[in-house]
Amino acid sequence: MIPNLEPSGHMPPGRYRCDLSQVQSRFRDHSEFTRSTTRRDIWDEWARATAALRWAVPVAAVWLGGSYISNTADPADLDTVYVVSSFELAAVQTDQQRNRVVALFAGGKLVHAQTGLRVDSYILPWKSNPRSSPQDGGDNMYLRRRGYWDDFWQRISSGPRSAVNPPPENARPRRGYLEVILDGFDS
Repeated sequence: MIPNLEPSGHMPPGRYRCDLSQVQSRFRDHSEFTRSTTRRDIWDEWARATAALRWAVPVAAVWLGGSYISNTADPADLDTVYVVSSFELAAVQTDQQRNRVVALFAGGKLVHAQTGLRVDSYILPWKSNPRSSPQDGGDNMYLRRRGYWDDFWQRISSGPRSAVNPPPENARPRRGYLEVILDGFDS
């Protein structure tokens, strides 16, 4: 469920699970954005990009954040982390065409640079571990990356990103992000 936006224009800090129709209804089609010149096209571009990635590899879930998931009338892109099974990612490595698609989505602004689609994407390799504590270096790496992205999506930069001494509030969780289950965590 998507919570109401706070006066800051963002969701309260945290990760909120919802489905794609809820995201589209709230951040693409909502009456608040009828005058937006970018939202509809960005959402449609994101949907095309996501379909391309899902052609190459099953996507367990996607995290959506940034200015698109706020009250910004005309965001520049949709910031995305695709959660993909590390087992599925390893299987793709033997298929050159599918591996190229996965690499495109793993590198931040590569999707936009190479396709023109306004999608800023990364891949978080999900490592299945049924135990409650890390069992090996792969588990530790997954937990470190997951923690990084959880922390990153809840931050809001104050001032220039290149500041030598950014203000302390940059480290505080000040906004939320969305999680949508796509192909599930069965792999």
